[in-house]
Order: sequence, then structure tokens, then C-alpha cells
Amino acid sequence: MSHRDQAHLSVPQRTQRIRVTLVWTLAVLASLSAVYGAIGRASTAGLLLAAAVGLLPCFLALARRRPDPAADWFLGVLAVMVGGLAHVGHGLRDVSLLAFPALLVFAGMLRTARTLAWLVLVQGLLVVAIGLEHDPQAPQQSGSNTILVVTLLAILGMTAFAVWHLVRDLRVTLQQALEGQAQAQHSMQALEANRRHDALTGLPNRHAAQEALAPACTPPRARHAAVALLNVDGFRAINDAFGPQVGDQLLVALTERWRRMLSPKESLYRLSGDEFLVMASPAIADDALVAWGQRFVAVTAEPMDLVGIEVRCTVSAGVTPTHGANSYAELLSQLDAAMRHAKDRGRNGVARYEPRLQEDQAHQLNLLTAMRSSLKQGEGFSLHYQPKVDLATGRVLGAEALMRWSHPAHGPVSPAQFIPLAERSGLIVELGRWALREACRQAQAWRSAGWSDFTIAVNVSMVQCRRDDLAHDVLTSLADSGLPGQALVLELTESVLADSADALHAALRRLRALGVTLSIDDFGTGYSNLGYLSRLEVQQLKIDQSFVRRFLSSPPDRAIVETIIAMARKLGLNTVAEGVEEPAWAETLQALGCHTGQGYFWSKPLPAEAFWSRFNPLPALPAS
Repeated sequence: MSHRDQAHLSVPQRTQRIRVTLVWTLAVLASLSAVYGAIGRASTAGLLLAAAVGLLPCFLALARRRPDPAADWFLGVLAVMVGGLAHVGHGLRDVSLLAFPALLVFAGMLRTARTLAWLVLVQGLLVVAIGLEHDPQAPQQSGSNTILVVTLLAILGMTAFAVWHLVRDLRVTLQQALEGQAQAQHSMQALEANRRHDALTGLPNRHAAQEALAPACTPPRARHAAVALLNVDGFRAINDAFGPQVGDQLLVALTERWRRMLSPKESLYRLSGDEFLVMASPAIADDALVAWGQRFVAVTAEPMDLVGIEVRCTVSAGVTPTHGANSYAELLSQLDAAMRHAKDRGRNGVARYEPRLQEDQAHQLNLLTAMRSSLKQGEGFSLHYQPKVDLATGRVLGAEALMRWSHPAHGPVSPAQFIPLAERSGLIVELGRWALREACRQAQAWRSAGWSDFTIAVNVSMVQCRRDDLAHDVLTSLADSGLPGQALVLELTESVLADSADALHAALRRLRALGVTLSIDDFGTGYSNLGYLSRLEVQQLKIDQSFVRRFLSSPPDRAIVETIIAMARKLGLNTVAEGVEEPAWAETLQALGCHTGQGYFWSKPLPAEAFWSRFNPLPALPAS
């Protein structure tokens, strides 16, 4: 048995084991010495006491942290003691020799194969020495002693052999058990690390955030902290445009960027796909919370290069101190309300939590529930129509269908309120499908009644464009209503131009093949990629009303309007100016080369019956 067999026991562990064994042995020897001194032979008591004294140097070796010499000395003293007891007793027939196998077991437990070997040798020599001593008055016992010596030596050898194998096997088994325990512990640690950390970024995850924040937001509060919830703006659009691999690289790059700016008192966590949480403990001062959150917003907006692609992204952040929440769930709810308020204000900003924000969320949830109910029951939603007018002749060319909703309890709700809510919730897909069907049905009804060249424009949100069934919805609406594709205009936002999804481009080209007109709504306010104007076969640009309303008084806005009109003319595109409210606006726009106008100068959006009554049979409206 080698030293490696004991590698699992450290020096302090072996020292302690030998010390305990030594103390118990001394106690037994002292007790036996006292007993033999009282009722037995004095020589036996003396040998026991001498052995006890002989073991005392072991303590000196143990104090010097040398357990191996102490064990050797311990075993040697006891072996000599046993030999002495047999010598003064009954020789080879003395019961004290039964202690030899026990010492071999001790040797196997306390030391190495070398110690076991020399101990067997010492014991054998003692047995031989005792056997050579025989009573001179009984020479006939000489042969008997020889047989006893051989027998005892065989027993000692077999015992040593058995002990060596037994102890070695026990130690191997123990070593395997310890290694298995270490592996199990390592696996448990790995599982715990996976449970508490995000695989992509390596950041602590939602579980770790909850554990860290619980003392700060659960009474009694052990500490105070400030927290910020960061949500990447438009992450889904980036994923769709460049692929999930670039999306993952973006999250990793943002993580590294935020990590570098963390102070020692700040911690960063990834809660979900594109949501991160920052905790500062001790807390940031209340009046500095927004500025603290703005640091992360500002550093995020810097461009980054991912696999040769320059990507720009922003985050919306909600911030709040933890002392305003009574649980982790309540804290997250507050942060989410603040973050969504930042998004509603235009994204790329910070909002601090205020109780009214959750009240707004509750109000929006009630609105959403009422919208779903209205759509399911076929009540409350309607389309209003605003005319599109030829600026040169004043003739009504068609109309834009605009969605309206009347809440069952509170009456009309502004489109600026319910349409963004429908887009965030995904309800806009079902609403848009209904609006498309209804607009096509109404337009075909007017065309059948004599308005043969009437065209209808319908808004299509980015959410609808990302779905694979957009072309199917349009084709179904045209087929069900009988409206020709040439009479339908789909108004798309500029964000569609940033979407490189092949499926979307194929769907739009399919619609163009049917004669459907593609129009870019609010042109000049978003992602203006001129290359996509030809690739998607766009036919019409709508100049945003924010430019139209100021273009007579603001030289920069006039320059933008003139540039859009001139560019459209060069590309062979029609232009529509929305938000026209004054005669001078219409005249100037027509002089600049704009084809079509839309706005309150001619009419606000009207219900179908009012629109028909006012504009049928196609009266020529004055352009000024």
C-alpha cells in the first residue's frame, strides 16, 4: 500500500486519527496496569505501564505535524509490549499474542504497506524468540513450540496479507466514493450556475436577480437599492432583418459594453430575450435616478460593427428605487410600467416609475379587453373616409380608410390611443384584416354605384407585414369584394423598407403583379432607403403632415418638401401631401409639382354615408 493510497487523507486528518487512537490506547493501558497491579502480577502491570510511558513521544511527533513517525513508534511500542507480556506469561500460548493481528489492522489503517511489512517481521521475530525459550525441565516441549511458532507465523502472514488487501480495497472504494461525491458536487455546482446564469451572455439571470433584490424590496428591508430595466428597442426587427445570429451577437456586444461601464456597486442581469436589469446598491439618490439610467441609454446608441455590419440600436429604460415595492414581482411590474412609458414617449429614453403609470397600464388593459370584445361581437369598430383630391383639377380621386372605435361604455376613443395598443398586443393583425375587408367591400359598392374610378387606400402596419399571410389577406379581400387590384392602395410605413425578409418582399411583389399600388406613408420621417423604392416597386410617396404644416413658414421644411417632390418626379412616383389645411398650402404644393392632396381643407374623415352624400357624384372641388 503506497502513500498515494492515503492521498485522500490530509496531514491534519491523519494526525487527528492517530491522536484519538493514541489517547484511547493510553487509557486502556493505564486501566489494565491498575487492574493487574491490584489483582494480578506486578510484572504484567509494569510492562503495561512501561508501554504507556513509551507511547508518550508520539505526542511530540504529532505536535510537530509528523503523523507517520508517530504511527510507526506507536505500533513498534505495542508490538514489543505484546512480546514482553507473552515472555513473562505463558509464552507462545499466552493470550496476549492475540493482539498481534489487531496491531496489523492498526498498521493497515494508520500507515503504508512498508509499515505493515516491518511490523509483521517484528512480530515474527518476537514469536521465534519466545518459541526458542523453553523450559529446560521439559525438553519434550521443544517440538511442540516449533509447531506453535510455525502456526503463529502462518497466522500472522495470512492476517497481514488479508489486512493489506482489505485495507487497500477499502481505501480504493473510499477514494472512488470521494471522487464520485466530488463529481456530484461539481455537477450540482454546474447545475446551480446554469440555473442562475444566462448561457448566451454569462450574466446572472432572472433567478439570481430575484435572490439579489429580495432583501431590498421585501419588508423588513435589509438594504436599499436602485434598479433600471433596459429593453432593446426594435430588437425583433433587427433579428428579422439580419438573422438571429446577428441578434445574439448584438446582445453579447451590448452586455460587454454595459459591463465596462458598471461601477463596483452595480450589478447587471439578463431577465429575458432583450430585457436586462441593472441594480445599484446602495441606492442612487432619487433626484439622480433618471440621469443614472440615461448613462446606459447613451452608451447603447453608439454604433457597433457585427460581422461586417454596422448596427445601431437604442434602449428604453425604466428606473425606480426598491423601497417603493413590497415584493420582487411588484418591483418588476413598476419597472415594466416605467419602461413602456419610455417607449410610448418615442423610445431611446428613460422614464421613472410613478403610480399613475400602472394606472395607465390598467386602463390600457381594460381598453384592450374591450377592443377584443368589440371585434368579436362585430360592434364598435367602423371606417371613416377622408378624400384624396387631384390638386390640379380639384376632383376627388378616392379616399383613405381610417379606423374608428367607440368604447361600449366611454364612447369614441382616439386612434392615437387604441391603434398603438393594438399594435403592441398583436390585435392589429385581426383589426387590419377586418379593415381591409370592409374598405374593399365599401369601395366596390361605390364603384358599382357609378364611381367607377374610385380608389381606396388602407394602412398596413409593420406587424401585419411581418406575417406570412399578408398577401393571402389582400387577395381574399379583393376576391370577396370583387374590387380590382388597381383600385387598392396599401400604405406602408417606412420601417417596412428596413425589413430585408425575403418572404415580405415576395408578398409585396406578388401584390404589385395584381395591380395593387404600394405607397410609403409619412415619407421622410423614418428609415428612408431609396434603393428599396425601386426594389419593392413603390408607386407613391406620402409627404408627412409635419412637413406640410410648416413648409410655408419654415425654410428647412420647405426644402424637404421640394426635395421629396423633385425626387419622386425623377423616379416616376406620385406624391400625396397629407395634412393640407389652407388654400395657400394646396396652391403652393400644386405649383411645386405635387399631384394629390389630403387634409381638413377639403374634409375631415367622414362615415361612409356622409362621405357618399357629400362627394357623390364626384363634384369638382376648388383647389383654392
